[in-house]
Parts: sequence; structure tokens; C-alpha cells
Amino acid sequence: MHKLLIVEDSPKERLMYQHVIDCYQLFTGNHQSLGSCDSLNFLKQCQQNPVSWPDVMLLDLDMTESCGWNFLDEFERLMATIHKKVDVYIVSSSISGADQLRISKMAFIKDQFLKPVSRHALLALHQLYECSGGKIAS
Repeated sequence: MHKLLIVEDSPKERLMYQHVIDCYQLFTGNHQSLGSCDSLNFLKQCQQNPVSWPDVMLLDLDMTESCGWNFLDEFERLMATIHKKVDVYIVSSSISGADQLRISKMAFIKDQFLKPVSRHALLALHQLYECSGGKIAS
């Protein structure tokens, strides 16, 4: 079973994710929805136990509490210390050309979703990871 971390500062968006995840039993028992500061704290606390880190992350780029790019910079530094592969999916209401270019340079970012993320997108993401025979899809 793969672990999902949703980095989203909007309680309304987190509630929507939670509803779809619960309704369709996605990433059962292995997901968390946190703001960026709480997510970074969680990841730092789990640094000594990489198995606790998520396998998949949905990251809102446009958060009010902090910039998603700042989060990604810190996340990349942390990820280098634990040597665990985490697939990141960017979530945003709009993605500029400059953001597209920056995204293309980060190998751990697998794709992007426009807000609001549909239940079909979450179902497809779940299928990609949970039906891959226990292996993280590339």
C-alpha cells in the first residue's frame, strides 16, 4: 500500500480530497492532508525512518502560508538525505510558462493537475500506484 501526502493549505480543498479518498477508499489508511509548514515538519520528523515518508505527494503550488516553490526546494534537500523516491504531482489553479519550465527540471515531479482535482484524476492516480504490483510507477 502506498502512502499519500497532500500538501494543501485550504481546509475546503483538504475536505474535498478527504471526501473522495474516503468515499472511494483510496490510499486507505495511508494518507495525510497538511499545510506546507506542517508537511515539512512531518517529513523532518520522519527523516530517520524513511519508510514513513510518502510515496506520492500532491502539492498545491499557490498556498497562502508559503510558496510551493519554497516547499519544493526544502523537500528536495530533505529527499536527498533519505534517498527515497517520492513522486510529486503539482496542483494549481494555473501554471505559467515559467512554472512549466521549472517543473520540467525537477525529475521527481511526475505531472500536474489543474484545480479542482477531479475524482477521476484521484481514482486514476490511485490505480496507477495501487495496481502496479507494489512498485512505484515511473
